[in-house]
Amino acid sequence: MRPPPGRLGNYSHSMAPPTGRPSSGCGPRRSSASWRSCPPNVQIACPSGDEDGDASISALPRSPALEEPSVAENKARIAAIDHFRGLTILFMVLVNFLDGAVHVWPMLKHSPDVGLTFTDLVAPFFYFAIGLTYGPSVRRRIAKVGRDAAMQHLFERYAAILGLGYLISAVGHVVGIPQGGQYWGVLQAIGMAGLVAIPFILLPAWVRALSGLILLLAYHFLLYDGWLSIVKAASHGGIQGATAWSAMLLLATALGDLYADERNRRWLPWAGLLLVAAGVALAPLSPVSKARVSPTYVLVSTGLGALVFWGFHRAERLLAKGPRLLAAWGRNPLFLYLLQFGMLGPFYVLLGDALYAQAPGWLLALEDGAVLAVLSA
Repeated sequence: MRPPPGRLGNYSHSMAPPTGRPSSGCGPRRSSASWRSCPPNVQIACPSGDEDGDASISALPRSPALEEPSVAENKARIAAIDHFRGLTILFMVLVNFLDGAVHVWPMLKHSPDVGLTFTDLVAPFFYFAIGLTYGPSVRRRIAKVGRDAAMQHLFERYAAILGLGYLISAVGHVVGIPQGGQYWGVLQAIGMAGLVAIPFILLPAWVRALSGLILLLAYHFLLYDGWLSIVKAASHGGIQGATAWSAMLLLATALGDLYADERNRRWLPWAGLLLVAAGVALAPLSPVSKARVSPTYVLVSTGLGALVFWGFHRAERLLAKGPRLLAAWGRNPLFLYLLQFGMLGPFYVLLGDALYAQAPGWLLALEDGAVLAVLSA
């Protein structure tokens, strides 16, 4: 017999307790009706393995966004997330290598201001991948160690990412890499967005989505009322641009909960299309621009992230049985992000203009392929 839908924080298969076994707060379970006799705001989490292979027993507030899929469904869902995240990291390494080269297709470079390239989608797709697992991960941890310890762990994790980003920026300043007036980069933006999301993460998905949109509206007025030159000069928009990245993560967590809900999962691509359409419609008021981290850029890129991920979801059972290269990249994103710097440095310093900065496209492709091969080994 299968427990009712709605259990928080665990996606793995579980069996109902044996008939007559007492349960916390609900008395003996003598039939399927006894599940419905539980208080409406309490959900009993029976022992079962989560994604990390752990077991937990907890009573938590019911969330409409979380069903109990089968073991096969759970593995396929994880495969889709790992492959999507792996593709994002792989593409990030590819475009980071090409960043200092001249003879590169413009779509593999960041847009200088207004416009959208493939490279401009790398960061939003990574935020979307974070959003897919942010809420479920928190709820699983709450089931294991309690709310306070889970929130403390979350704060420490994103504070550490923020601090690591500052350390990398400081090293970059020492070796002469321009910092755009601020010690800011992608890790700082992720760390700050993760910290901002903490007070919202246990709220309903619609509240997080609405909060993200309100943040974007506030950022729009601040951007064009004095922040524009500062944001454009800084890497990833600087600390001011972190407002928009935080809004992006809030939207991504809401979409992540939509995906986690088996009953409403089919609406994910439509939600993505709605975000893209809204961003395009509002572009005359706020141009799509990664350099500005404009609200329309957030809407369009988050929506595209949902659509691309949906493609991985549709192929998830094939992915679960197929080659594991992208999945391996997806399971080690931070390690590969840091390792790439150690590999790209020698190319920048040793190869020089002829073999790197001014190298022809075919040579850059070989060099980039070598970097990807070593990182995949």
